[in-house]
Amino acid sequence: MDTSLESIAKRRKGSRPGTSIETDQSPKALLRSQVPRLTKNLAKQMSSKSVQTRVSGYILLKELVTVLKGGLETAYILFVPSIQRSLSTASHADTTTWVPTPT
Repeated sequence: MDTSLESIAKRRKGSRPGTSIETDQSPKALLRSQVPRLTKNLAKQMSSKSVQTRVSGYILLKELVTVLKGGLETAYILFVPSIQRSLSTASHADTTTWVPTPT
């Protein structure tokens, strides 16, 4: 096989031109290699005021941890502030919407 054809054959379907992804890596290994970039960008998104954005971020984090069986040991600290903010927002919302029932 010609060397240019070999390089084309090794690219994954759907990859962008110029960014070949070798097929000798497993999907988990490919995902694991993207964790630093994913977590950095997700941490920025989690600072959003949008509840829907933060919930989607938590769902993505849960899926990453499930698929990689951990894998966020070096990045979890990025999410501590947003988790604290979400919990304090939730507890504040609970106290402001509580209505005592008459006895």
